[in-house]
Amino acid sequence: MNSIKRITAFSVAVLLFAAPGLSAYAEEAKPADTYVVQYSQVEGMVLNDNLQVANNELAMDILDQEDELKEKYEKISDSIDKTSASLTAILNSPATSPDLKIVAQGTNVALATLSELLNVQEDIDGDTYELKELQAEFSNQQLVRSAQSMFSVYYQLKYNIEQLNHTRSVLNDAYQAAQAQYSNQMGTFLAVSDAELAIQSFNNSLADLDNQLNSVCQQMNVMLGRSYNAQVIFGKLPAPDLSYVEKIDLSNDISTAQTASYKVRIIKKQRSILNNDTSQNRKQREIKSNEADLEMENVAASLKIQLGKIKQQQAVLSAEQAKAANTKLKMEQGKMKYELGFLSQMEYNKLVSDCSAQETTVKTASATLFWQIENYKWILKGLTVS
Repeated sequence: MNSIKRITAFSVAVLLFAAPGLSAYAEEAKPADTYVVQYSQVEGMVLNDNLQVANNELAMDILDQEDELKEKYEKISDSIDKTSASLTAILNSPATSPDLKIVAQGTNVALATLSELLNVQEDIDGDTYELKELQAEFSNQQLVRSAQSMFSVYYQLKYNIEQLNHTRSVLNDAYQAAQAQYSNQMGTFLAVSDAELAIQSFNNSLADLDNQLNSVCQQMNVMLGRSYNAQVIFGKLPAPDLSYVEKIDLSNDISTAQTASYKVRIIKKQRSILNNDTSQNRKQREIKSNEADLEMENVAASLKIQLGKIKQQQAVLSAEQAKAANTKLKMEQGKMKYELGFLSQMEYNKLVSDCSAQETTVKTASATLFWQIENYKWILKGLTVS
C-alpha cells in the first residue's frame, strides 16, 4: 500500500541534533536573528514551529485522507462482488456459449486481481487510527517538556558560571599574595605554581560551562523551529509556585495522572486492537492488561517520589536561604572591620565573594525546586519523569 509506505513510525523520543552535524552548515550560515522566549511561550512555540511536530501532523493528515478513501474502496469492492456473482452465474449456466464463458472467466480473473489490490489499500480501523493519534500527541508533549527543560538547564548553567565568577577575585588575590611572598623570600615557588594551576583550572571550567551554555541555546533554537545559530534570549525563570505545593492532594493527583498517562492509554489501545479469535491473541491481550496495570503502579509511584523530591528541595532551599542570611551578616561585619583597619583587603574580598556565591546558590536551589514542581505537573499531564 503506497500510503502505508508513506506513513512512518511515530517518533516518541525527543528530537536530538548532534553537534557535528551543525558544522556542515557553518560556512553557509546567514546572519543570526535575535528573539526572546519566555517560559510561558515555550509550549506554544514548540507545537506551532517544531519540525517533528509538523511531521506528526502530516502523518495524521495522511491517515485522515486514507479514511476518506475507505468508502470509495468499499463501494468498488461491492461492485466487484456483485459483478463476480453475475459472471459466476454465467459460467455455471449450461446455456452460455463457450466464447462467452471464456470472456466471463477472463473478466473474473481480472476482477479477483483488482479485489486483492483493493484489500491491500484497505484503511486502518478506528482503534489503530486512535493509537497513532495518541502516539503523535505523546511525541509532541515530550518535545514540549524537553524544550521547557532546556529553559531550566540554561539557568542552572548560568548560575554555575556565576558561582565560578564569584571566585575569580579570590583566586587572583591568592595568586598575587603567593607572588609577593615568593618575591620577599617568605613563600615558595610551589605556592605560586599552585595558585597558577588553580586559575588555569578555573578558566577551563568556565570555558566548558560556556560551551555547554552555547549548546543549550542551539538546541533550544532547533526545538523552537529556529535556525540553530539564532540568538535566543531566555526570559526570566519563574519562581517556584509554593502555593501550588501547599494545595497538592496526592491521592486525587494519582488518579488524575493514571487517567492522563499516555503510556497507559497507548497500552490499552493496543490491547483493544487485538481480537479474541485466537488463543495467541487472548494471551497477547492478557499481556497488555498486565502491562497497563504495571504502568498504573509506575505512575502512582513516580508521582509520590516526585512529591518527595519537591519536599526535599524545599528543605534545601530553606537551608541555603538561612546560609545566605548568615554570610550577608558576616560580610557586613567584615566591612566595618575593614573600614576600621582590622581586616585586610584580601580577607574582606573573600567575605564579599562568599556572600555573592551563597546568593547564587540560593538561586540555583530555587531553580531546581521550580523544575521539580514542573515535573510533578507533567506527570499529571500524562508524562512520567524518567
